[in-house]
Amino acid sequence: MGKFNISQNSFSIGVLSPKVKGRSDLKEYKQGVERMENMIPMPAGGARKRPGLIYLHDQNGSLPNGSNTAVIPFNPNDVAGYYIEITSGTGSPDSSSFKIYKIDGTACTTSIQTSTAYPLSFPASLDPLGWRYVQSADILFLTHNSHSVEPTIITRTGDTQFVLKSLAKESTILGSNVAFVYPYMDVNVTPVTLALSGTTLTSSASKFTTDDEGRHVSIDSGGIQEQYRITTYNSSTSVTVTPLNTTVTSIAATTQWRLGAWGGTNGYPGQVTIHNQRIVWMATAAEPNKVWVGTVGNLFTTSRDFDATSDSTDAVNFAIAGSKPNKIVWAEAGASLKVGTSGEEYIVDFHVLDDNSSSYATVKQQTSHGGGDVISVNSGVSTLFISRNKKEVRQFKYNESNGSFISINLNILSDHLFEGEYSSIEKAVWQEDLKVLWVMTENRNVLYSLTLDSDAQTTAWAVHPLGYDETTFQGIALQDMAIVNNGSVDELILITSDDPLVPTKLQVMKLANEFTSQSMTLFTLNRPYFLDSAIRSYDASAKTVHSGFDALEGSTVQTLVDGFPGGSYLVTGGEITLDTAANELIAGYPYAASIKTLPIDAGGNLGDSVGVVKRVDEASIRFHRTYAATFGDHYTDSVGNLEQIEFDNDGTLYNGIKSVKMPNGYEIDGDYHIVVEDSSPTPMSVLSITYKGQSGN
Repeated sequence: MGKFNISQNSFSIGVLSPKVKGRSDLKEYKQGVERMENMIPMPAGGARKRPGLIYLHDQNGSLPNGSNTAVIPFNPNDVAGYYIEITSGTGSPDSSSFKIYKIDGTACTTSIQTSTAYPLSFPASLDPLGWRYVQSADILFLTHNSHSVEPTIITRTGDTQFVLKSLAKESTILGSNVAFVYPYMDVNVTPVTLALSGTTLTSSASKFTTDDEGRHVSIDSGGIQEQYRITTYNSSTSVTVTPLNTTVTSIAATTQWRLGAWGGTNGYPGQVTIHNQRIVWMATAAEPNKVWVGTVGNLFTTSRDFDATSDSTDAVNFAIAGSKPNKIVWAEAGASLKVGTSGEEYIVDFHVLDDNSSSYATVKQQTSHGGGDVISVNSGVSTLFISRNKKEVRQFKYNESNGSFISINLNILSDHLFEGEYSSIEKAVWQEDLKVLWVMTENRNVLYSLTLDSDAQTTAWAVHPLGYDETTFQGIALQDMAIVNNGSVDELILITSDDPLVPTKLQVMKLANEFTSQSMTLFTLNRPYFLDSAIRSYDASAKTVHSGFDALEGSTVQTLVDGFPGGSYLVTGGEITLDTAANELIAGYPYAASIKTLPIDAGGNLGDSVGVVKRVDEASIRFHRTYAATFGDHYTDSVGNLEQIEFDNDGTLYNGIKSVKMPNGYEIDGDYHIVVEDSSPTPMSVLSITYKGQSGN
């Protein structure tokens, strides 16, 4: 028998696929684990317990339409951000289907500007995950990948005041009276004429359909392009229009006209971004590979000038042609405009002719993996997008060695996370301060995290089962999520439901900040939230009955009382009655955080120790800011019989090494694991695990 004393002092690879169990030769094996649940791998190497989800407020949209509620971030410059809740299926947005909140939960007021000429409509059955948006200062541009929502803008006009309107609506924007000008199709080359009399536009032949309502039309009148918006379909040869940039109400029949490229059967753009001071709209239903790049410095115009002259600031329109399916599904601005299609990935650069007469775009294919129609993420140094089959997170970044962009599969060693039914990736958001990508799949009871830090060489996956119990029907299921900056750091905002399939209520929560204090009993702003749907009650005078827990009504919850675990209580009438008076009460749904190592390869007389008899006598676990933990091996873990590690539990968190005797004897099949777990509402961080024992052949 050979003795061993080996350490795993990094979890920077996170959870690995079962397929990797046979690759103990990989360096990733030494830094990976078999299970990491409700733990966040840290770039420094250790892993800490995921903070809980703090309840903010109920989402009062009527159900089932309420289950189509999306959350969208609104992050102004240098002030705390906001989040927008949009519930589709209600037709024209109103105060119940369109809401804006400050990040602290304060409700804002929104002036919704709509009219017959410029209606706002969010059609029924809109996918809440299909919204696409980009923000410039206090204006957010909004569209939807269904191509059925007309481009919309949300403008912040005060600390708690906003305006929602169609982008085409003539309005005062940035201090000037500007009508947003949609791009147009090529000039008519048929004999069909259009004539205007008052607000009636007449065609010499059947031309219009009911789908043309909302579409723009430009008519040449003495060399001037007069622009109108079709508001009402009268017949195949007659529509009612409203002027956009003109007071002209009479134009003789002419063949010199053009229809807007958006609206009608063409649909509206499904993607939007801002690049080099230009608005970029992409992908209508009729032209899924088309890109419309706006005028330099004017984010409200994407139509080229109609006059004979042009310059380098003019709008640029082009289509992306490729050898594979090329519907545009994501785009990210940067030094170059990065565009992903369903078949390939491209970079787009803009150039100016030597005489400054015009600008043009060059499109270069970089990789050919293809993406799904899932919003992409800017991680600061690269773009993260979801593969076409929605099973991979891919990193699109520049590679110095070959002078082009490459696309890397970030879960190639953790592919099991997104295998099988209900595991397709539906959304991902980036939390810069944590260097974490949060990933949501069809399985709404589970959240995934990827700690990604190139400086620390960390690419670590973890799994976060949420506190939903299919037996008791209590807990939470994820509906949507967004990242909102609180003025200094990013915060994860989530819309949750009480049931992933048939929700009866929706709630808005946020991921608690990291608990950084060494004491559980100091009542500072940084409190230990390690419960989901967590609600806090505090009173300067100790009391037994605490109120304000209406959101947890009828649930049996776990508690943290004055900084110490307080056991379980039933919420009745929105109140919790404690056994002993206390100043502070935090209550919510519990969750377990655990790490389970990969099978230990400790070496043996004839080489490695895979498949040989081994025994782990002792484990030394280095903790950081930890209140409680249990331990065991693969056997005690499987039967739910982990042993408690002794801590002082005086309210001061522990930093140091705990050595524990392992509970079982020799392991015959050689597949030995160590488990560290905590299900109390308190913090736990694990920095390293050292094994001491014997193995032999």
